[in-house]
Amino acid sequence: MARRVHRWQARMIVALGVVWSAGCWAAGCKVLDPDLAQGYEGGCRDGFAEGQGRAWGSAVYDGGFRRGLKHGRGTKAWPNGDAYQGEFRADRREGRGRYVWGTRTPWAGDSFEGGYRADMRHGHGVYEWASGDRYEGEWTDDVRQGPSLLEQRQADAREAAVASLRKHQGETLCRYMTVGITGRAAIRARLDGVAEDRSLQLTIENTDPALSEVPGAEPGKVLVDDPLNWGWCL
Repeated sequence: MARRVHRWQARMIVALGVVWSAGCWAAGCKVLDPDLAQGYEGGCRDGFAEGQGRAWGSAVYDGGFRRGLKHGRGTKAWPNGDAYQGEFRADRREGRGRYVWGTRTPWAGDSFEGGYRADMRHGHGVYEWASGDRYEGEWTDDVRQGPSLLEQRQADAREAAVASLRKHQGETLCRYMTVGITGRAAIRARLDGVAEDRSLQLTIENTDPALSEVPGAEPGKVLVDDPLNWGWCL
């Protein structure tokens, strides 16, 4: 899947390359972020970065400063492709902003846009996965407070499956598994009940020979499993 690189993110990546290749140093004006210790150009007051400026080191930042700290609106980018554009307060992400994960990270193509407090996602925000999944809602101290769209669809499907299966206790269900490239084989199990957490309680009746080596698939084995893994036998 192609990874999206936002225009502002691309500009900052280019800026990183230009700054590092130039090998420039600025003296006499401190920037307190250790990621930006190599050089600085911009406003200065009492020996500290102040107002608008650009600083660089293991990352590059273009935006506002106060007493040597990132403050106000700005954009910070890292060599792995990560980039943040938004508000800062006393060197931390604070207020509204957008963070995009770079191509050289496990979260390549993911993005978040919304509220920040003390460098953590907080308040209302939208997280979009490169896979197409999406969460829009509240965050507290970097933790989302609800399911993504995919998780919600799975929860709805699970609830519907449980509502249907409750009426068929004692009947046989099948779990189909892929064998080789295109083959399918089934584990057949009796539905013994549905737990409060919506999991199924089953007892294996028999297993296709192709799955005989699957751990826990032997007849008589008692299982607790997700209802979305099971259905009517074909």
